[in-house]
Amino acid sequence: MPKSVRFLTAAFVSFSVAQAASAEPSSLLPLTHGLFVKEGTACADFTTSTTLAFWGDSLNSARMEGWILDVVQNGDNFAVTMDVVEMGSTPDEPNDPVTWQIVISAPDKMTIDSEHGASSYRWCAASSSEMAAADRTASAMISDENHDLPFIGEWGYPAEGELRCYDGETTTFTNNSIDNGHMLVTFERDDVTEVEPGHWRLHTAGGYEGEEFSVIFDVHIDGDAMRKVSRSPDGHAYEDHMQRCL
Repeated sequence: MPKSVRFLTAAFVSFSVAQAASAEPSSLLPLTHGLFVKEGTACADFTTSTTLAFWGDSLNSARMEGWILDVVQNGDNFAVTMDVVEMGSTPDEPNDPVTWQIVISAPDKMTIDSEHGASSYRWCAASSSEMAAADRTASAMISDENHDLPFIGEWGYPAEGELRCYDGETTTFTNNSIDNGHMLVTFERDDVTEVEPGHWRLHTAGGYEGEEFSVIFDVHIDGDAMRKVSRSPDGHAYEDHMQRCL
């Protein structure tokens, strides 16, 4: 992925991300990084079906990751072509790029016209943990009994001798949600069981464009280390090794 793309001041701009060699990922679209919710939804009331995440080079929901390949700009209008990976698909499954028409009136506002219809979004927070913290008392899922869950917190991926605890590269476990910047799922306290000491199983739920899906997480905690195995409804299993961000 290139480091940077420059937006020119001409009225009509077309560029290919593959050809841009010198710009920051945040230049791909003039949007604030973080979570956007549909207009009419309070930030504290966000759900997986009303939330999109923008991390500079991708637009992601609870059900898909959209890696930006090409942007065509005409004023505030952007034709954004993406390589989309659906939740539960395998890397070798073929997929055709999709193009969304996006109107960006300000860095914190956008309207998306996609194959699912048109929706407007506004920026709420840099992460789901920030959004949940903004109004914890409004969530009925948060109670004192949740505070004994050892996996709550922010977790990063060790790579090349360092712990990567950067925006968009961590997984955050709250009292009622799991968010890695690309997928957001929720759960209730009754959906969490301790299989054995240090091994927790979470039955989570998500939604996208009116469709619901479920993911089972097996979380193994050893001090500040975590081994996480996620299983999608079609039986695919994915394993990650992480460390707690301090």
